[in-house]
Amino acid sequence: LGCDASLMTAVGDDAEGSWLLGYTKDFVDISPSQTLPNTATGTYTAVLDHDGEMTVAFADMALYDSIDSEFIEKRWGYIASAEIVLLDTNFPAEVLKKTISRCYEESVPLCITPVSSPKVKKLPENLMGVTWLIANHDEAETLSGMKINSDGDFFKAAEKIMKKGVEKVVITRGDKGLIFYTKEGEAGVLLPPKIKVQDVTGAGDSLVAGILYAHLKGLNTENACKIGIACSMLTLQSEETVSPILNNVRLQETFQQNFS
Repeated sequence: LGCDASLMTAVGDDAEGSWLLGYTKDFVDISPSQTLPNTATGTYTAVLDHDGEMTVAFADMALYDSIDSEFIEKRWGYIASAEIVLLDTNFPAEVLKKTISRCYEESVPLCITPVSSPKVKKLPENLMGVTWLIANHDEAETLSGMKINSDGDFFKAAEKIMKKGVEKVVITRGDKGLIFYTKEGEAGVLLPPKIKVQDVTGAGDSLVAGILYAHLKGLNTENACKIGIACSMLTLQSEETVSPILNNVRLQETFQQNFS
């Protein structure tokens, strides 16, 4: 999408880690990343049905348990200079808490994507400093401490999450789109256009990428979420985890065709 991005992560000294960094370095600054000896790179495996929908998935992220606050501290310059930071919850609780609190102290915009319902429990109670929190149904239930059984419940859950200190909450609803709720009083439901799905893998990540791209362009919350949906639509129509035709021109075209 034409944005400068850096990847701060850890990989194992194996073929998967070498491939990941080797492939990514042409698009992303990987200098903040580290290869750990005698460890296996984190992997995610999904099994899809004939409609491209996920039936079961497996993740091995044990590698991240070895990451500590010192790892972040040594690389803080990258975070401090970022226009926005994207943080997932694979990292240990102490790393998450440290990163969130320091981003708040230094006014570094921060977006959190929880990864899974069990891992969302690693987040601290105080989320002051989180600009965006983008979660799915299950993750939002865990984070808000309530069941979401109706459209109204989505907004109640978002309000509970926002009271922890989050500025903007987005809760995704699968093929029913998403809701957004902000401390400025913005709220809404966005429904996605009907499309033929090839593969759901990567759709959520593309949504986040689109939202953050729009955030950096200065768009309001509603239009940022629409850009996010447009980005995920391109991925859903591709058999690749990241659509090979995705660029800022194609994204703008998809946005204009479906939301203008």
